[in-house]
Amino acid sequence: MATNSEEILPLERIRGTIIPSLLDHLSKAKLSLSNSQRDYEINMATQIEKFWKDLIYIRQAFTGLKNLEESASALFKILLQPQHSLHQLLDQPTQFHIHDSRVKQFQSKLRVLSEIIIKLKLLIPSPHKMVLNKANPLSLTGVVFDPNKVLDQLSDLHFSKVFGDSPTFKDFRVVYNSLHVTTKLCLLCFAVFPENEVIKKRLLVHWWIGEGFLNPPVDSKETIVETAYGVFEELTKKGCIEPVYKKRRSVVHSFKMHPLIRSAVIVIAKEVRFFDFDSKGNPTANFSWSHRACLMNGSSHLTLANRPDLDPEKLQTIFNVNEAYPDFSKVDWSRLRNVKVLYLGRWHSRANHHIEVDDIEFFKGMRYMRHLIFFSLRGISRIMELPDSLCKLSSLRILDLSACHNLETLPEKIGSLKMLTHLDMSECYLLEHMPKGIALLSELQVLKGFIICDHKNDSSCTLHDLSALKKLRKLTINTSRKDFPREEELIGFQQFGSLRKLTIAWGGLYLPPAIQPAT
Repeated sequence: MATNSEEILPLERIRGTIIPSLLDHLSKAKLSLSNSQRDYEINMATQIEKFWKDLIYIRQAFTGLKNLEESASALFKILLQPQHSLHQLLDQPTQFHIHDSRVKQFQSKLRVLSEIIIKLKLLIPSPHKMVLNKANPLSLTGVVFDPNKVLDQLSDLHFSKVFGDSPTFKDFRVVYNSLHVTTKLCLLCFAVFPENEVIKKRLLVHWWIGEGFLNPPVDSKETIVETAYGVFEELTKKGCIEPVYKKRRSVVHSFKMHPLIRSAVIVIAKEVRFFDFDSKGNPTANFSWSHRACLMNGSSHLTLANRPDLDPEKLQTIFNVNEAYPDFSKVDWSRLRNVKVLYLGRWHSRANHHIEVDDIEFFKGMRYMRHLIFFSLRGISRIMELPDSLCKLSSLRILDLSACHNLETLPEKIGSLKMLTHLDMSECYLLEHMPKGIALLSELQVLKGFIICDHKNDSSCTLHDLSALKKLRKLTINTSRKDFPREEELIGFQQFGSLRKLTIAWGGLYLPPAIQPAT
């Protein structure tokens, strides 16, 4: 590595001249995008705003870190090279249309800038206060940044030697090794989610319950929910995840993960064979040694035939990451009898992410899945009914049917699911009545989307029937009755001894255009 002062950009110049110049050009870029088409403007402005904040952070973090001078210098030289510099485009005040040829050039340069900024941040001690020996200078032994090769090194960050040798990853490994074994397993689940995604706490808890990570000792008074909160608290305190706060809400319902932390989690998840990943860090459906399969866009076929290396008996989790049209035509469900988590639906809150299945024949084979604990069909279209075979899932504890907009009926034998603790039918707008069997779910703790209809039906489960569920602590009711609740129903609520949260939604039969049933 060169050490001649004439060949190195001093940190004083980087902080005092180069970074301010880049910030100035990024500011001009934000102005030049002000009147662009809305979607393109939001996308570009968001990237530029992120780069702005990252550069300010880098300028502050580099103060006093003289030993980073040579490595940082090589990266900043790339930012100043004509073929990579953004100045040529950002200096032009003229607007350009989304279909303009310069857009691709602009996006390409933003990608380069993004990768270089990631590399600069890798040189900085962990921003999440990870374990670091501050008495010793930050060592970059064995990591050489050649300006001609650095862009190649930046690609596929997760499994690159540059990332593996970085202080950020080494700091993270120390933190990971300090975690309790249960917390480690819970953390590795984050590896399947794309970068910068906000993950619902409820989804994670249900997944962890399904995998068996959250099973408090029999002699412990701590509930599973309390155990889960302890996991989130430990991961937050150690900088592994970040809570996402919503306006006017003090309770945290979601979390996200810093991109660099996510890269480190992916590396370790592959090391310990928690998931299989391709060269770009995307989870795969290969469960030959991970026992977990992920459905990705265009590669959802769980083909088990003619694969001697795949033992279906060992598959424990199937998780749909982003496959819109999951195909189970070649799946022999009778060979997946040990699956505990089957998450086929939508895991995020974006309703415009469409998922549908061609038919529901695969449900028939699910009767063999006697160890299934968590099953989600959230947001899947073209499911009009659930077959009775679903009621043979004797170990099922969590059933998520929310936002299945075409679902019209529930199986009458649903009361056979004796272990069920969570049943979510919210946003199932075509459901008109509840089967009597729901009142037989003696372990039920959470019931969402319960229907109170405006006409009498002797085969429907009533509010009075629900009072038999002594463990029910959360209930969400949908009704079209204007006079609900009547006096006798208010008296009936007093019989719900464990109920802690009650939500009632009144509505008619009108369906917004976006959720009209398929014809």
